[in-house]
Amino acid sequence: MPIHIGLLAAMPEDVESCVKKLQNVKKIEHGDLTIFSGELNFISSKNQKIQISLAWNGWGKVSAARPATRLISEANNKNPIDLLLFTCVSGGQTRI
Repeated sequence: MPIHIGLLAAMPEDVESCVKKLQNVKKIEHGDLTIFSGELNFISSKNQKIQISLAWNGWGKVSAARPATRLISEANNKNPIDLLLFTCVSGGQTRI
Protein backbone atom coordinates (compact mmCIF):
# COMPACT_ATOMS: atom_id res chain seq x y z
CA MET A 1 0.00 0.00 0.00
CA PRO A 2 1.46 3.42 -0.91
CA ILE A 3 2.35 6.05 1.65
CA HIS A 4 -0.61 8.42 2.04
CA ILE A 5 0.06 12.10 2.74
CA GLY A 6 -2.66 14.60 3.56
CA LEU A 7 -2.00 18.22 2.58
CA LEU A 8 -3.97 21.26 3.69
CA ALA A 9 -3.26 24.60 2.04
CA ALA A 10 -4.31 28.05 3.18
CA MET A 11 -4.56 29.36 -0.39
CA PRO A 12 -6.65 27.82 -3.20
CA GLU A 13 -3.84 28.57 -5.67
CA ASP A 14 -1.59 26.20 -3.74
CA VAL A 15 -4.12 23.39 -4.04
CA GLU A 16 -4.39 24.01 -7.79
CA SER A 17 -0.62 23.88 -8.32
CA CYS A 18 -0.36 20.63 -6.35
CA VAL A 19 -3.27 18.96 -8.17
CA LYS A 20 -1.51 19.59 -11.50
CA LYS A 21 1.36 17.34 -10.34
CA LEU A 22 -0.90 14.38 -9.49
CA GLN A 23 -2.01 11.46 -11.63
CA ASN A 24 -5.34 9.61 -11.47
CA VAL A 25 -6.97 12.52 -9.63
CA LYS A 26 -10.32 11.97 -7.94
CA LYS A 27 -12.45 14.85 -6.72
CA ILE A 28 -14.64 14.30 -3.66
CA GLU A 29 -17.07 17.03 -2.60
CA HIS A 30 -18.51 17.50 0.88
CA GLY A 31 -20.69 20.60 0.68
CA ASP A 32 -18.32 23.50 0.14
CA LEU A 33 -15.23 21.37 0.88
CA THR A 34 -13.50 19.69 -2.06
CA ILE A 35 -10.86 17.01 -1.51
CA PHE A 36 -8.54 16.04 -4.34
CA SER A 37 -6.80 12.68 -4.18
CA GLY A 38 -4.23 11.29 -6.57
CA GLU A 39 -0.84 9.67 -7.01
CA LEU A 40 2.55 11.32 -7.08
CA ASN A 41 5.29 9.30 -8.75
CA PHE A 42 8.30 9.13 -6.50
CA ILE A 43 11.45 8.15 -8.32
CA SER A 44 13.44 5.76 -6.18
CA SER A 45 15.02 2.35 -6.49
CA LYS A 46 11.62 0.88 -5.57
CA ASN A 47 9.66 3.04 -8.09
CA GLN A 48 7.28 3.90 -5.28
CA LYS A 49 4.04 5.86 -5.59
CA ILE A 50 2.78 8.27 -2.97
CA GLN A 51 -0.94 8.87 -2.42
CA ILE A 52 -1.74 12.55 -1.87
CA SER A 53 -5.06 13.88 -0.58
CA LEU A 54 -5.36 17.63 -0.37
CA ALA A 55 -7.85 20.37 0.36
CA TRP A 56 -8.05 24.12 0.80
CA ASN A 57 -8.61 24.99 4.43
CA GLY A 58 -8.49 28.79 4.46
CA TRP A 59 -6.77 30.87 7.09
CA GLY A 60 -6.45 30.02 10.75
CA LYS A 61 -6.54 26.95 12.93
CA VAL A 62 -10.32 26.91 13.24
CA SER A 63 -10.70 26.88 9.44
CA ALA A 64 -8.21 24.01 9.25
CA ALA A 65 -10.02 21.77 11.74
CA ARG A 66 -12.90 20.73 9.47
CA PRO A 67 -10.86 19.76 6.39
CA ALA A 68 -8.25 18.03 8.59
CA THR A 69 -10.97 15.92 10.21
CA ARG A 70 -12.57 15.19 6.85
CA LEU A 71 -9.26 14.15 5.25
CA ILE A 72 -8.51 11.77 8.08
CA SER A 73 -12.01 10.25 8.19
CA GLU A 74 -12.36 10.01 4.39
CA ALA A 75 -9.16 8.01 4.06
CA ASN A 76 -9.61 5.93 7.21
CA ASN A 77 -11.35 2.94 5.63
CA LYS A 78 -9.34 2.66 2.43
CA ASN A 79 -5.77 3.85 2.87
CA PRO A 80 -5.23 5.77 6.12
CA ILE A 81 -3.25 8.99 6.07
CA ASP A 82 0.29 8.44 7.36
CA LEU A 83 1.23 12.12 7.58
CA LEU A 84 -0.83 15.32 7.62
CA LEU A 85 0.88 18.58 6.60
CA PHE A 86 -0.32 22.16 6.64
CA THR A 87 1.29 24.29 3.99
CA CYS A 88 1.48 27.94 3.01
CA VAL A 89 1.29 29.27 6.54
CA SER A 90 3.45 32.30 5.69
CA GLY A 91 2.05 33.24 2.29
CA GLY A 92 4.59 31.44 0.07
CA GLN A 93 3.55 29.25 -2.83
CA THR A 94 3.55 25.48 -2.29
CA ARG A 95 5.44 23.25 -4.70
CA ILE A 96 5.52 19.46 -4.71
